[in-house]
Amino acid sequence: MSPCPICGTDCQEDWLSCPRCGWDVTPESRGAIAENPSHLYWGRSLWQRLDQEVTLNRRLAMLEQRLFDLEQRQQMLTWPTQPSDSDWLYSPLATYLSQQNWREADGWTWQRILEVAQVGERLWLEPEEIANFPQQELQALDELWYSYSQGALGWSVQADIWWESAGQYSQFCDRVGWRSQGTWLYYDDLYSQGDAPRGHFPILPWRKRSCYGVGGFTAAELLDHWMARFPPSHDGGI
Repeated sequence: MSPCPICGTDCQEDWLSCPRCGWDVTPESRGAIAENPSHLYWGRSLWQRLDQEVTLNRRLAMLEQRLFDLEQRQQMLTWPTQPSDSDWLYSPLATYLSQQNWREADGWTWQRILEVAQVGERLWLEPEEIANFPQQELQALDELWYSYSQGALGWSVQADIWWESAGQYSQFCDRVGWRSQGTWLYYDDLYSQGDAPRGHFPILPWRKRSCYGVGGFTAAELLDHWMARFPPSHDGGI
C-alpha cells in the first residue's frame, strides 16, 4: 500500500482512485504528479478547501439535529409557567451568536462554565476541575460557537492554533488577536461584534488582560490545561 499524494490515505496498488478524496492514484497519475509538482500543490489545496467545507457542513447538520430534538421535546412537554431548563438551556447563547454579539456570548459561556463546574462564588477553575469538566457540555458549547461563526471561533479552533504554535502562549495570542504589536489586550479591547480574528473567542484562561490569569495561575498555564482537553487531531474536532 502507498499513501494518496493528496490526502495521505493508504491505497492499495491496484486501486484506481482514493476512497477518501477521489484522486486518481494509478501509477500513471503518480508519475504525472512527480513530473509536475505544481499539480500536487493545486490538488492538495483543493482537497483542503473541500475537506473544510465538509467538516463545517457536518457540524452544522449536527447542530440542526440537536436543535430539532430540543424543539420536539418542547412540544411533548406541558409547563405550568415556563419550559424546563433543559429545553431552553442554550437559547441565550444561540441568540447572541446568531447576532454575532461575541462578548455577550462569551460572558454567557463563562457563567455556564462556572455553573457546571459548581465552584460556588469562586470565579475560576482549578486545573483538576478543568480536567474533569464534562466533555459533553464542553462539546455542546464548542459546537455552537463553531457553527454560528462559520468555523472561525470556538475552542476546537483555538486548539488547532495552540498546537500549531507548539504551546507558545505569546505566539498563540498574536494569532488569535489577544496581543497586538507586542501589547497585551484588555478584555474590553476585544472585538465585541462582527468580524473577529480566527480563534478570538471564547475566553477561558483570563478575564481581565490576556497576560493575566484567574485564580493562582497564569493565563498561559490555564490555557495549557484547557487545550489539553482538545488533543491534536486531523479534523480539528474534540
